[in-house]
Amino acid sequence: MPINNDLRRKLTDSDREEIIRLWGLGYTNYTYLGLKFNVHPKTIRKVIDDDYRLACNEFNRQNWYKYKPSKEHHAKLVREYRKRKKDLKNTWHIKI
Repeated sequence: MPINNDLRRKLTDSDREEIIRLWGLGYTNYTYLGLKFNVHPKTIRKVIDDDYRLACNEFNRQNWYKYKPSKEHHAKLVREYRKRKKDLKNTWHIKI
């Protein structure tokens, strides 16, 4: 399994294809598939149901300001992100 460097992404492309394949075979339980792929059942539903995914995305676009972190919390997140990015860059330059 490839290393997933993007922490926002929970499923790989092959995982998404596998979920769609299993759904087509009759495994129509979001909870079962969520447990199998170690994600929330809503994530499985977003893979299967395009209308639901688009509705969730639209809701997030319209309501993002309600979930905006405080300045202190945002600064902490930015520091963590920059440190992680720097660490990843450093691992790319290691000579074996």
